[in-house]
Amino acid sequence: MSKKTSRILSLGLLVSSMVVMGLEVWSPGVLTTSQTQSSEVLVDQIAELENKVEELEAENSRIKDEHDRLTEGYANSLTLSDVEVIEEGEQGNTESVTTSSDEDSEKARQFTVTVKEGEPSSVVADQLQYLGIIDDRYAFNDYLEENDLAKKVRPGNYVVTSDMNTDELVQAIIR
Repeated sequence: MSKKTSRILSLGLLVSSMVVMGLEVWSPGVLTTSQTQSSEVLVDQIAELENKVEELEAENSRIKDEHDRLTEGYANSLTLSDVEVIEEGEQGNTESVTTSSDEDSEKARQFTVTVKEGEPSSVVADQLQYLGIIDDRYAFNDYLEENDLAKKVRPGNYVVTSDMNTDELVQAIIR
């Protein structure tokens, strides 16, 4: 290709690109049908996402309220139906469990721990710590999770005593 031909081709490309740019700049912004439809789809998607955000915020608020209820302390949130302390002699049909020590025999206390539908195993650990049966709720819950036992805790009432060790407690609450 000669120099003259190259220059003419370059000049032609330059002129055509200037014409196209001029049309873009000086012509009114006319949207094509596909652009209009895609913008309507985007508006719909934004509305759906805003609704989803509202739903998630409401769910987050509900979860925060539930968390606050659980962490307030069982002294304020548990009722007698949630945790019952049964001492020897209070109930005629309840047997007292005793442990032996170097001193006089201590009577173990019996408790009923309630797990409601949807509550995680950490709620049981919190109740056991509140009742003074375990010292560290986090260690107990970690033990449940490490041994794949946390999923076996089901809703219901579980009878435990203050003299149970960790393995006995686990067996009592996963039945």
